[in-house]
Amino acid sequence: MLDLGGVADLAEVRVNGTMLGVLWQPPFRVDVTQALRAGENTLEVRVANRWINRIIGDESLPTELTYQPPGKNKFTDGKLEQLPPWLYDRSRLGEKQRVSFTTWKHYTADSPLTPAGLLGPVRLEWRAIAGP
Repeated sequence: MLDLGGVADLAEVRVNGTMLGVLWQPPFRVDVTQALRAGENTLEVRVANRWINRIIGDESLPTELTYQPPGKNKFTDGKLEQLPPWLYDRSRLGEKQRVSFTTWKHYTADSPLTPAGLLGPVRLEWRAIAGP
């Protein structure tokens, strides 16, 4: 059994090129027996970062996004005033590599990131197979 320990939030597991599944809830464990071979083996674990971290990261990039300033109206404070032109035409993005934006200003570049990725500890557990 391969035990990935902690994962936030998804992990795709392959051993020697064989897809063993997508783990999305604890325990983050998968049986690797059929994919293992004698000698060296290749383990590949792909994890997805949380979208909130992407949004926070993009907040440090230059932007022409404008939001309703705080204190004007409690129902519209932080609301995006206009969709960015590059949303419809990516060629207008220019040098900026912004990938995300929100229609409400929930996060800033200083907002804390959430735990993401393979948090571990990763362990390979061996078990004896009982005979007949």
